[in-house]
Amino acid sequence: VMVYALIPMFILAGLGGAWVPLEIMPANFYEFARLTPLAWVMTGFQDILIRDQGLETVWLPAVALAGYAVVFFVLGVWRFRVE
Repeated sequence: VMVYALIPMFILAGLGGAWVPLEIMPANFYEFARLTPLAWVMTGFQDILIRDQGLETVWLPAVALAGYAVVFFVLGVWRFRVE
């Protein structure tokens, strides 16, 4: 399972901006990458660490990540419900 998990992990890491900043990517790639949770994480980290902004700038990425958590939790409960 670990070997098969590495393939989507590397693909999503590249899409989310973990290797190359999304700002230098084409506009259509940037819009697609914003659908991944890692892009929201990287935006929050960059706002605080690189752009030297305060914690008030990360509320939108935090809300987006909380939304992802709720959606995936509900999907997991629905999918793996014990009967």
